Amino acid sequence: MSYPLDKKIQYGTNEQYRICFRELCKMKPIVIDSSSTELDEETIDEQDFDMDAASKTMDYIWEQTKSHLLFHKLYEKAAAIMLSENKEIGLSIMISYDYLDVFHACFCEFMRDPVFFSESNVFYLLVLERFKKLGHDRSN
Repeated sequence: MSYPLDKKIQYGTNEQYRICFRELCKMKPIVIDSSSTELDEETIDEQDFDMDAASKTMDYIWEQTKSHLLFHKLYEKAAAIMLSENKEIGLSIMISYDYLDVFHACFCEFMRDPVFFSESNVFYLLVLERFKKLGHDRSN
């Protein structure tokens, strides 16, 4: 699988986030005839979600990071938000609206140079800062 390491992620609305996430996962749109339904745009968008593409992307990220201590720390912090210790749930949180932009940058930085990726990496620190900003940092 190829992951778009050079893609910049920037969003300010739920719709923009969904577009970014679909681009990261290389989702192929499912054609839905919305003219015959009374569904709102967000519901139609949800029905157009390619779960297979999302799963492949998450599996790829997991395989690349599952053995790295710093990513374990991120996944543990994120899972704790959901009162869980499951690191894969933590990964799901990391790709959510609240974290995708900073997590994507962190993951890309790691993939570019995994040997020198450390706890002083600016993108790793941005993810930790987001936990604090959102009040999700349970370590203090």
